[in-house]
Amino acid sequence: MFEKFNCNPEEHRTNDCVVRAIATAHNTTWECVYLWLTDLGLTKYRMPNDKVVYEELLKQMGWVKQKMPKHPNGKRYTVKELISSIDSPMLITVAKHMTYACNGTIYDTWDCRSKCVCNYWIKKTS
Repeated sequence: MFEKFNCNPEEHRTNDCVVRAIATAHNTTWECVYLWLTDLGLTKYRMPNDKVVYEELLKQMGWVKQKMPKHPNGKRYTVKELISSIDSPMLITVAKHMTYACNGTIYDTWDCRSKCVCNYWIKKTS
C-alpha cells in the first residue's frame, strides 16, 4: 500500500527525502532530524543528505544496512516486492531517493513501489 505523507513542516516537495524518511521512521520532527544530519555533516564536511552522513546517523540510531535484494535470477526486487516479503519497518533507498515502509505501507510524498531497491535498513532488535 501507499499512503501520501509529508512531514516537512510546510509540506514542501524539495530534496529532503532523507530527512522525511528518518523523521517518519522515528516519529520525530523534520526539524530534529535535519539538525542531527546537519551537525553530523558538519563534522564530516559533507552535506546533510550525503550518503556518508545519513548512513552514519542510521548506524548510530540502531539501523542495520542490508544488501541490495535480488531474486535467484539476479533481478532486483522492487519496493513493492520487498515490503510484501519482509514484515519489519524499513528505510529503503531507490535511485536518488529514500522512503520509509512499515507494515507493508510506504509513507512518502510519492509512490515509489515500482522502483528497484538499492539498499535498505532494518532496525536492530535488542
